[in-house]
Amino acid sequence: MKYLVTILIIIVLAAGGTYFFFLNKPEGKVNFVSVNSNFSLSSAAGLISFVSNRDGNDEIYLTDSSGLFFKRITNTAEREYGPKLSLSSNQIAFFSQSSDYTGIYLFSLSTEEKRLLNITRGFPRSLKISPDDRRLAFLEDFSSKKATGDLYLVDLQTGKVERVASEVQDYNWSSDSNNIIYAIKDPLASITDTKLLFRTIDEKGTLLDEIELFKGGVAPIYLMTSKKIIFLDVKGEFLQLISMTLRGENQKELFTIRIRPQENSSYFMDVNSANNEVLLNIYSDQLLIESLIVSLEEQSVKKLELEANNLEWGSGEAIVYTTEDQSNNSQIWFREGPNSESYQITKEMNNWF
Repeated sequence: MKYLVTILIIIVLAAGGTYFFFLNKPEGKVNFVSVNSNFSLSSAAGLISFVSNRDGNDEIYLTDSSGLFFKRITNTAEREYGPKLSLSSNQIAFFSQSSDYTGIYLFSLSTEEKRLLNITRGFPRSLKISPDDRRLAFLEDFSSKKATGDLYLVDLQTGKVERVASEVQDYNWSSDSNNIIYAIKDPLASITDTKLLFRTIDEKGTLLDEIELFKGGVAPIYLMTSKKIIFLDVKGEFLQLISMTLRGENQKELFTIRIRPQENSSYFMDVNSANNEVLLNIYSDQLLIESLIVSLEEQSVKKLELEANNLEWGSGEAIVYTTEDQSNNSQIWFREGPNSESYQITKEMNNWF
């Protein structure tokens, strides 16, 4: 489905990205069809947004951990990818790629409205909605092979776009949505030269100057229970898990993860909803090579014994991941907890997130 739009304003940002803003909404219908009409959003448990090519095109779908609830979100001629649910599970943000540009869209699960936030000629590859549902952060570059990119913020009410930083490897929101924490790395420099920084959004919505927190820090996440940042220190012989306040105070070494930092590796962490376990994914040349569960209470590390192309937390202690089936199609699998049995949620064609 093609959209007819009128371009009113074009702004070229300092980082080189060109963004188009629309005063009139793009026209077009969103197909929101349930396979089982007995299930609704209110009865679904552990919503999972994903991409599937089961109809011959990459479209966004929604399911739950039971696999019984199933809805199709998009039905266009473009290639949709990168869906991300908000913390409240009220909205899904995703990318829609055409031959000329990539659009960033927001879909409301309550009103079924799809809004175009902005478009870019770059290659957006990840996004995260702030906990208060007011802003969206996304990472993009102009070479799909780079491990870092430019980080931007989008105001979901006004559509205003601001560049946060360049050469960003990973990023996360604080629980109050007023701070964006990120790690930057010069692709030509050593991993030990990675810098951990943050920028604050004040009460007027102004993005303040960046503040450096730590040199050699990667994979920052924010613990809502303790109001502290935890991250990996990659300067030593082994990975060190460090915590500190958002202002860089009360730095504390939590414990050692006996894995040697590697120059060609990338590290990403995510915390579960209880804030007591951390999922550490280790990539080499953008391929997932190892996943670990780090217990903050027991100060222990356990390797997840499974083969996965992508892996992330679901609701509670659940884990959602993708891997190939016997036909080499990508499918989505689910575990109630790290030690539980896995079961397959999708079966038709290729499915991923």
